Amino acid sequence: MAMLVDPATTTDNPPLGWNADCAKVLRKFYEIGSADLINARSELRSLVAQDGEWGEEVQEVQDVLRQVDDAGKSHIQVTIEEQLKFQNLKPQAVWKTIFQRQFPLLLDIALRLLSMMTQTADVERNCKVQKVVKTKNRNRLKNKNVKMLCYCYANLRLLKRLQQELDSTDELEDFLESALILDDEEDTAMATEAA
Repeated sequence: MAMLVDPATTTDNPPLGWNADCAKVLRKFYEIGSADLINARSELRSLVAQDGEWGEEVQEVQDVLRQVDDAGKSHIQVTIEEQLKFQNLKPQAVWKTIFQRQFPLLLDIALRLLSMMTQTADVERNCKVQKVVKTKNRNRLKNKNVKMLCYCYANLRLLKRLQQELDSTDELEDFLESALILDDEEDTAMATEAA
């Protein structure tokens, strides 16, 4: 169901068994045999058919995501860029404003499912980094050391990507120096406010 309410991942051909899986989710929110359950199922069919404003939103979001340049990038890098672009589109806000009228019974479910997907992506990325850091040979690392190594791993990858974007080491050094100056200025301003 999460795939169906997300304009970035919904498709013209939903996976097999989508109707039964979605019915289980709807039964958790609405009583069996109630008018709300019947209406929620009809809203779901309209959602799958991509009727009205929903179909237009799906098309717009997927057009934006197709603009991600995947040349020379790994699948993970492309996925991260797509997720960042999708977050900038603010799907929860669109559901609250536009689709509240078209899908009033699915609104609460959609907002819950959209927020869950955002929350789990960071956790999965963190687990992947920990898998790289904590191997069979390094299985006795303390949590403090694993945390520091994950921090270093992630930040070194970010620096490497930033250096590729800036095209030279001099530009990277200038960028880091300016960032450190800004941090010093912010620390000084915070100390002044505290005093």
